[in-house]
Amino acid sequence: MAVDLCGCIGFSRTKGSGCGAILSRFIRMFSAGEWSHVFVVLGDDPVAGNIIIEASETGVKINLLAEYLQDPNIEFALYRPKVGMRELLEGLKETLKLNGRAYGYLQFIGFVVVWPYYMITGRRRKNPFGGGVICSELGLIFLKATKVRPDVFDEMDPNLCSPEDLNDAIDTDREHFDLMLARKKDAN
Repeated sequence: MAVDLCGCIGFSRTKGSGCGAILSRFIRMFSAGEWSHVFVVLGDDPVAGNIIIEASETGVKINLLAEYLQDPNIEFALYRPKVGMRELLEGLKETLKLNGRAYGYLQFIGFVVVWPYYMITGRRRKNPFGGGVICSELGLIFLKATKVRPDVFDEMDPNLCSPEDLNDAIDTDREHFDLMLARKKDAN
């Protein structure tokens, strides 16, 4: 019997030696984290399988979860917020509004600038570049819209949020999140 993954927030990292693995390793090194990518499972198409929305190099787009599940070089963890169906649908609706937006290349560069400033001074600073969407921002928009843990996620700044920041708030919180599916060996 298949597991219903609709409404899950997913974290992934690519292993190996290809371009995707190098970028994944760089992001994890920079954010001192386990994960390099965030996506949201929108639902299950009877023909294509589970569909996701993600911000990647080509922009915010709909993709197939099977691309992650079938690639042995991709490790992942999928968590579902423990909220009502109305809240879950609100999160999916807000995330789906991002479909077609450009990837935040400049925003990513701005993150590289403002994040160390925040780490050194403890003061928040707005990302000087906007307009695009990066994966952790997409995940944060989903979580805020579901109203799961507003005490945590409403306080996060999309200009400073990394995949690891989201994962840190979710990974061990079984009161508010269910771990639905995972494949991971280690954090390297």
